[in-house]
Amino acid sequence: MTAAAHPERPPRGPTEPGGALEGPARTPSGGPFAVPERRRAAAKRTNAVLVYLLLLVSLQVFLLVVAVEGVLGHEPALARNAAILSLVVLAMAALTRWFLRDD
Repeated sequence: MTAAAHPERPPRGPTEPGGALEGPARTPSGGPFAVPERRRAAAKRTNAVLVYLLLLVSLQVFLLVVAVEGVLGHEPALARNAAILSLVVLAMAALTRWFLRDD
């Protein structure tokens, strides 16, 4: 009900319960004012994850080339070290997927 319907009750102030600053449109967790901020933050997170995964894939391709070069050059230590580092990169990608899973 509005203040016009009840002339004996003064209008509520902006900080009082039911005032102008209360309600779903004004709270930080909901309403139209919070949506662009959340979308912007989600877009930044998505871009950061994509850049990180692109770096991991690039490193994986490089390690594959080094491992093949080690095998063809009869250098088992080089191939072994590249394979170990490749497993480390695989673990990093798996941990990234585990930490950023969709709930």
